[in-house]
Amino acid sequence: MNPETAIIGSILLSEGKALDELTLTASEFNDPKIAHLYTELRKMKEAHKPVDAISVSEAFPNHAADFFDWQASTPTWENVAYYQTLVRDKAIRREVMQTATSLVNESKEQDLDKLLDTARGQLTLLAERRAQGRVEYISQLALTHLDTLDQPKKYIPGPWDGLNKAINGFRPGAFYVIGARPGVGKTVVGLQAAYHLSKSGPVTFHSLEMSKSELLNRIYAMTANVYLGKLERGGLSDYDWKNLAAAKDELAQSKLAIIDKASQTVNDIRAHARTMQQNGGLNAIVVDYLGLIQDTLPGRKRYEAITDFSIQLKAIARDFEVPVIALAQLNRQSENRIDKAPALSDLRDSGAIEQDADVVILLRREKLPTDRDWEYSRMFMDVAKNRHGLTGEIKLTFIGGSAKVEDAETAN
Repeated sequence: MNPETAIIGSILLSEGKALDELTLTASEFNDPKIAHLYTELRKMKEAHKPVDAISVSEAFPNHAADFFDWQASTPTWENVAYYQTLVRDKAIRREVMQTATSLVNESKEQDLDKLLDTARGQLTLLAERRAQGRVEYISQLALTHLDTLDQPKKYIPGPWDGLNKAINGFRPGAFYVIGARPGVGKTVVGLQAAYHLSKSGPVTFHSLEMSKSELLNRIYAMTANVYLGKLERGGLSDYDWKNLAAAKDELAQSKLAIIDKASQTVNDIRAHARTMQQNGGLNAIVVDYLGLIQDTLPGRKRYEAITDFSIQLKAIARDFEVPVIALAQLNRQSENRIDKAPALSDLRDSGAIEQDADVVILLRREKLPTDRDWEYSRMFMDVAKNRHGLTGEIKLTFIGGSAKVEDAETAN
């Protein structure tokens, strides 16, 4: 049986009803003659003309014998979704071969990062097309779904109880965005979240702004309760060294990986994720920060690039079934408000960030009466968007000297 002729046979046997279940385009047919007839039959259906063997044979007398043969060789039109899958899969295979040929030709001269991004983009589109071609009905899914309801949920708790109550923890396959103005502490929040999540499994922290040395100072300050300024400028006491030695033993067991290459692309992030997954597993990915990811397509507007990065990070979360946490910079609009509170509209460079994210958390800080140089202050985490739970503001305490954030009750 030829699946392409079975498509036409199904349309005729169903008197056009099969067209309601078909999402194929003419370009997905290998036979130009079949592609043309498929397009014409769809036009007849849209024009409310009868789409039966007699009407179609009159419209295309040169193919009358073909129509008879194709109907006769089609067992039943109710399998049209299966015939469609066969046609689409063959079309995708042809496109994969064309893509491979094109990449071979371009690989001789094209910039490697651009080549890899092009390959990823083209193959991702083909994968999405194949997934979109599958039709699953509630009747098939409902019973098996009940079996999943009593299974443990896979949320990974973060380091703050208040935030866990709002978002249930970090969910594998979800995309999280933590936004803040410069200097508010988004790197501290992202690094602390990454370190905490790494206690449950390997985590990658992609730093596009700070070096490994700077990040390690913050991790030691956080775990040893040693003043960050001493780690950066010197003046450590014997008591500090004792605490650092104890923290060193803890960090020796850590599964947090730091990648501090300044010019990282999304393809780099995906490649590191694949390496981690193949060598011990992957629990989460943290990116600091979204606006510094390198674009491999020259001349593209920043809005378009950030939109693409957001879409790709969301895809990485789903492909690797891990939470992806991207830190993002907010624009200056919140500074003009009386309460200085940020809003979703303040996300810089692209509205797609808000659209793609499952959860958006906006950070701000307020001075406490005893605050010195913003090192001990009140931090607010505003869960401004939450696809799977509550929204609202969580109050925490930012301890700049120790490079960490604590639940307000814990700090007091």
